[in-house]
Amino acid sequence: AGSDSETTAAKAIEQVVVDEALFQRGVALGLVTSDAIIRRRVVEAVRSLVTAEEAAREPSEEELRAYHERHKKLFTGEPRYRLSEMVLASGRGPEPRILRETIQEGLRSGESFKDLSIEHGDTSFSCFEPGLGYTEGELVATRGRAFSRAVKATPVRRLSPPVPGPGGVHLVRVEEVLRGDLLSFDEARAAVLNRWRRNASLEA
Repeated sequence: AGSDSETTAAKAIEQVVVDEALFQRGVALGLVTSDAIIRRRVVEAVRSLVTAEEAAREPSEEELRAYHERHKKLFTGEPRYRLSEMVLASGRGPEPRILRETIQEGLRSGESFKDLSIEHGDTSFSCFEPGLGYTEGELVATRGRAFSRAVKATPVRRLSPPVPGPGGVHLVRVEEVLRGDLLSFDEARAAVLNRWRRNASLEA
């Protein structure tokens, strides 16, 4: 109990010293007054100035590296989407929405996506191999923005709605979403600095 009371007293004394230092800085800034309430307001005003100065300060390289080390999971590369896709044969057969249900039923009964693609798709396109996967940017560049949005909205191992893409209307099954690799400090430095600044402004 004695130790706790000593600690509390020490903290109180430390706070008095800090407040006095802040007040003296307020005096130096021309905010002089002897009124107790105004004095407290001066202390609070200077404390806010100090906090703002701290927020505006640029971090050192060591601080940034330490922040990256503490929050590594925040700094990863883009996820990659592994897809099986087919281009529906154009100009023949049922409309894409109905054909999707037929293919979905075939998948549920154990037929392979590849066989269903050959049966119902445009055989001039061989789009049923999952491959290494695509980032969102690669999907936009190679398939279009609507295609990319459909992929992101489709749960894993489910079939997308019919979506426009190169060569016609596509059906896509998302086989797997691969997490992005952790980025090294050098790769993530700009993102680390931006997040550090944002946190500093929130704490100010």
